[in-house]
Amino acid sequence: MTDHDAWPPEQPKQFTTLALVHHKNQPTEKQIIAMANATIAGDVTSIIAAATTNGQVEYNRSDSLKEVLKESKATNSLSDILAPLENPESEQLRTILIEGATGLGKTVLMKQIAYQWACGELLRTSHLVFLLYLRDPVVREMSSINDLVQYFYPEEKIAMEQADVCANYLCLSNGQNITFLLDGFDEFPEVLRKDSFIADIIQHRQLSLASVVVSSRSHACARLRDNVSCRVDILGFTKEDQLDYIQKALPGKPEKVKELVKYCDEHSMIGSLCFIPFNLTVLMYLFKRGIKLPSSCTEIYKYFICHTICHFLVKSKENLQDNIDLDNLPQPISEVIQQLSSLCLQALDKNQFVFTLNEVKVACPGFTTIPGAINAFGLMQAVEHFTYMGTTLTLNFIHCSIQEFLAAYRISCLSPDEEKQLIVSKFWSPLYRNTFSMYVGLTKGQRCSFKDFLFDGCQKNEIADRFFEDEMTCLWLFKCFYEANDKYTYDQIAKRLFSDGNIVLTKGFNHTTPLLLRDLLCLSFFLCKSRRKQWQQLNLAYCHITDAGLRILHQLSVGKGIIFEDINLMCNSLTSLSASAICDIVRSCKTNSLNISDNRLGDVDWVEHLLQVTLKKLYIRNTGLSSGGAVALFSAIRKNDNSHLECLDISDNPICDKAVEEITVYLQETSTLRHLDMNGLLISGDAIQTVVDTVFNNQTLNVLGLSYSYPFEVKTRTQALIEEKRKVNSSQQELRIVFQ
Repeated sequence: MTDHDAWPPEQPKQFTTLALVHHKNQPTEKQIIAMANATIAGDVTSIIAAATTNGQVEYNRSDSLKEVLKESKATNSLSDILAPLENPESEQLRTILIEGATGLGKTVLMKQIAYQWACGELLRTSHLVFLLYLRDPVVREMSSINDLVQYFYPEEKIAMEQADVCANYLCLSNGQNITFLLDGFDEFPEVLRKDSFIADIIQHRQLSLASVVVSSRSHACARLRDNVSCRVDILGFTKEDQLDYIQKALPGKPEKVKELVKYCDEHSMIGSLCFIPFNLTVLMYLFKRGIKLPSSCTEIYKYFICHTICHFLVKSKENLQDNIDLDNLPQPISEVIQQLSSLCLQALDKNQFVFTLNEVKVACPGFTTIPGAINAFGLMQAVEHFTYMGTTLTLNFIHCSIQEFLAAYRISCLSPDEEKQLIVSKFWSPLYRNTFSMYVGLTKGQRCSFKDFLFDGCQKNEIADRFFEDEMTCLWLFKCFYEANDKYTYDQIAKRLFSDGNIVLTKGFNHTTPLLLRDLLCLSFFLCKSRRKQWQQLNLAYCHITDAGLRILHQLSVGKGIIFEDINLMCNSLTSLSASAICDIVRSCKTNSLNISDNRLGDVDWVEHLLQVTLKKLYIRNTGLSSGGAVALFSAIRKNDNSHLECLDISDNPICDKAVEEITVYLQETSTLRHLDMNGLLISGDAIQTVVDTVFNNQTLNVLGLSYSYPFEVKTRTQALIEEKRKVNSSQQELRIVFQ
């Protein structure tokens, strides 16, 4: 458990409850897809997915079928995550990618892996484990195996004597029985991600037999996803996790628990941010101390910074005050914070999150005159680095949002001319997105420089047209102005944004940049707060949305009276853990058409729940639906008296002959289905002929999609039946059987 009385507040030590693991193809006779049944509180759920080509799942189409879908197991240890690395004989690529938003615990998870290896609990086949922080300037400068070895020797003499020997051993073994834990790929400079010694390790161009575990925020690692044996998504706290955390932090105080839960429900955006443990920890600390809770997202970090400084000033937690502000700090503290904020702003352009001790001293000379201030009053943490050249010290903020907030504060302190110049030149930069969001929150969006930029000098105070060319920019501006209570401005945005009733954020098949969690927070907040509740389409295809992202969309959209005629979630990274949330969204939003193709959903009980609503179109191509799932699906459709299903796509799923009987019974009974796509299934030629014979007597079906790979005689007989049906009843709408 976390010590809630410590300041700055510590984050929870155990993050295994936050991990969802996607194992890719394993070297077995049959390609296996194993989907998790449910998230078990306190466990790591392991999901084994099929081999992929260009993001599309390929299934073994052998005539000799084995059970394709196998039940995964949940465990309290990290061994399931690291399973692909434990087999020294495996010739498969042995790389694990750990993804997650800022503050979810990627670094803690990496430390935990290293610690458990040292204790002999994990990676028992690894003789050496190297834990490297890619934010470390020394790591960035490595150009050879010798540099790597010398990094771990603090004494020059020993380093020079041993480096060649160890480097030679690593080269001769080609990295076998060696594991690299590389933390913070997103903090690695872009140029080094493609061409550097570390990039060679990740891509197995050097030490090709080594095992590699890489952690990163999602936006930076799209290129890595296709070359890993396993992906780990850090999902964060569920609502149940949050409640459990609050109850444990407030033992024996049910009224206090109820009060804080109510606060999170009423402040939906802040409540949704509590899926990040760091945010919930800060919120809990403020609540326990009786400090006024934030009313906006920006204030979470503002309060944290102010009370961290306050704690430094008064030297006692019992004397914390709630009226301290960055603008009324005593000297020389105020001057030091201004200097620190300038450093943060300058670092944004370089995507810099780590500073050498000398950089901090040069930028903030006041630090040297204030005892104990070198760690920025508790806002920064120091990391000691040992090399054969000696010991170096670097500093980084305990949360990157703290650095972005201080940069925003610095912008608000600039002269009007400097402020406008920076806004004009940097506003559209992705590196500044969070900073400008906090800037708007700090200034309530009322600074003349920003208003002039936003309105493009227009005297009518109407937002310039160019802002509406980027929907995501508009979405986060809506959130900012709503929290700033600027009704006029956020109403402007709401009226013009997605004015045709279609929310389309799809990026296309070749797009690799994901829709980040913060983007989904802004979208969900807009849906929740916008006056418009009835929409034609929500299109989020190809956006790389994970279960964590869908959970945010679910939390802020279900039960809010929002209606979507059509929802498209195809080609994302959703698993069976999102199944129940998808069902809730479809029911709540009264959706008629749902496309969840090309996700890893499997066929747990969700298929029955999904058909309890009146869907007219359902596309579940390539989702891991097995024969058992198909039986449950068609049975659910038949039993649903309100079913008006007109179009159903179940293609490219591992469905075999076992499901044919239920499919044919449904085709005999349905009076609404017009389009059925069964292309790419594992159904034999004889069995598919049974389906075709049934279709012959169906009065409504117009199109039936089948695999082109069926024997010639099957296709010939099928075409003959169609001709016969046309002759028998020429007035009936023609049935087309499409072989793909």
